[in-house]
Amino acid sequence: MNAIDKRMFYLMLSPIEGQGFASSMGFAPPSEEVQQFEIIDVFNRWLVTQQAGTLDDIRESATWFVNFLEKTDKLVSPAEDFEAALTVFSVAMLNKLLDKGLIGLVIDEEILERLQEDLDE
Repeated sequence: MNAIDKRMFYLMLSPIEGQGFASSMGFAPPSEEVQQFEIIDVFNRWLVTQQAGTLDDIRESATWFVNFLEKTDKLVSPAEDFEAALTVFSVAMLNKLLDKGLIGLVIDEEILERLQEDLDE
């Protein structure tokens, strides 16, 4: 994994807090202009994930996994915290796989049109 991929992974953990996460992991903060661009880029990636319904599937899967961990007495953190951590990890991982071209995300035309309308506003 190169440094750019690693930084993007940390940024994808949160559109708002990603810059701080990357900084806490040893990445120097970029210029204010680059930070703003990155925040918008990450927000747009999260928006696409949400609009495509993928975020709902990720959250549902995280809930199922947390239920499994609770049932098998393997959950050591509060369920809500662990579920949130799994969700953001999954979105960051999905983005990494998309960026590497290992998987593709098929988005319905109506969703693409809504996304474009949202971006145009």
